[in-house]
Amino acid sequence: MICNLCKAPAPQSGFGTRVWKGERVQLKRCADCRNYFTERQRTSPKAKACIARVEASALRKEKKHRTTIEWYHRNKEQIKERLNDSETKKKIRKRQSEWSKTTTKGKAKVKKGNAARYAKMKASPALWLKECIRLKLGAVMRKRQFKDYGFSNTVRAFTEFDDADDVLNHFRKQYAEGMTDENHGKGPGKWNIGHALPQAYFNASDDADLKRCWMKANLFPQWENENLAQRSDLPEDSVLQNLLAAGCYAAVIGPRVPSASVRVQLEGKARVGKVFV
Repeated sequence: MICNLCKAPAPQSGFGTRVWKGERVQLKRCADCRNYFTERQRTSPKAKACIARVEASALRKEKKHRTTIEWYHRNKEQIKERLNDSETKKKIRKRQSEWSKTTTKGKAKVKKGNAARYAKMKASPALWLKECIRLKLGAVMRKRQFKDYGFSNTVRAFTEFDDADDVLNHFRKQYAEGMTDENHGKGPGKWNIGHALPQAYFNASDDADLKRCWMKANLFPQWENENLAQRSDLPEDSVLQNLLAAGCYAAVIGPRVPSASVRVQLEGKARVGKVFV
């Protein structure tokens, strides 16, 4: 083998190898030629101009980042106050909801998140138990698909329902205008099983806490858009007082109405799924 530039013969070991497109290939230039052209590429006017552009771009990004951080620290209190405003929260959630439903990236992120949540539930017996209760109650509402197999022992053990008719009657007497047995499910114009105190605050690993989560006092029919809008926000103090009177509370909160500061802290943890971390 000889160098394809200077025609110098290769030593006995050759010119060496390198990885190219995932495969190791033989080099066809000697070390002197490789070093010459590498140095020439670094010192040519075109290369210097390219390096200058890259460095200038990096400086601009760094300056912009530094300016943004300084602006944030100057206006931190005003930003937090604005973000805690109820109308601002609604606008942000609406924008995020539209993004996740209409854009390719948004749909992909939702799909990825759903797959991760399902895998997490399947890996945890406690979380999967809570999901099974939800699915079995939903099956009862959807025209009692599994009634031929008898009422679920899981639902009977972890809720206050005795049979399928008990489930149906509990929700039927709370129907809002437009709600029927047929429009329970997922999608626009459908209603879901709502929790006055969201599931995020109940510890699925604690049987007593899980049973309180599925007490009749905590369950009601709720339009899907309202259910999604509520997310993990705590209800009003009056609603919590009524739940306490019925013996329904989350262990992480205790049998009391949380203060304003505790409420903000709990809601922040619930939004990122770290109530029990």
